[in-house]
Amino acid sequence: MDVKEYYDRVAVRYDSDTKSPLMVAEDRALFEFLDVKVGDVVLDAGCGTGLFLDSLRPDSVDEIEYTGYDFSGGMLEEFRKKWPDFYVKEMSFLDSHVEFEEEFGLVVSLYGCLNCLQNLAELKIAIENLWMSVAPGGRMVLVPYGNNSPEKRDTSVHNIFSDQLDGYEILNPPPRFWKYALENLPELKSSTVIPFSEQVPLSLKNPNPTEDECYQEITDRLEYRIRQKGYEHPFGPNTVFDFLLCSAIKEE
Repeated sequence: MDVKEYYDRVAVRYDSDTKSPLMVAEDRALFEFLDVKVGDVVLDAGCGTGLFLDSLRPDSVDEIEYTGYDFSGGMLEEFRKKWPDFYVKEMSFLDSHVEFEEEFGLVVSLYGCLNCLQNLAELKIAIENLWMSVAPGGRMVLVPYGNNSPEKRDTSVHNIFSDQLDGYEILNPPPRFWKYALENLPELKSSTVIPFSEQVPLSLKNPNPTEDECYQEITDRLEYRIRQKGYEHPFGPNTVFDFLLCSAIKEE
């Protein structure tokens, strides 16, 4: 079974498998960072079942211009059940993005979608395609899995790739790769690469933390990293983090 077949198969239960207190807390913190505003023009790359729209404030969903795509027809089928009025299409990161006639003020790829690519060459193409879609003055925010493979991630409700994909190796280039990839984009105004939920469950005394406890822990860490302007010191071999938050702003 390849990755696309896997997501087609789990699409009907995907939403219910992403509702642990920590995962919900991560979404709260992430969307505060994204700060989606009325009138934003958004491209959601790897939109899946529509978790981006699910995570917005109800009063703001109809106030943005939204386009999404995903390589899994099964995930898109679930998306359209929830959000029939929004445009989504079946395509991949590697397909040409020139068909999008307008540029986007916010281009996102969340929840480790980029980890489904098979090698660094594909990842480079994907980043270039996404960046090409960003309007002058706009943002690109990529959230790949960190250096834990999914079956070891504390944020996973289920072991999403465990015993599912024979021989599949998750793509997890180190933070220095993401930092290098963003810094070498054309027309770059600024970029940041920071861990998003580094060892959050391990630092909480409660073995079954609540959503609010996780949220406070995540936001405290995220604000600290942002004040540091990223996570600049070298990552050691024992550094553990669940996500990287990679943000780039294009020159106007």
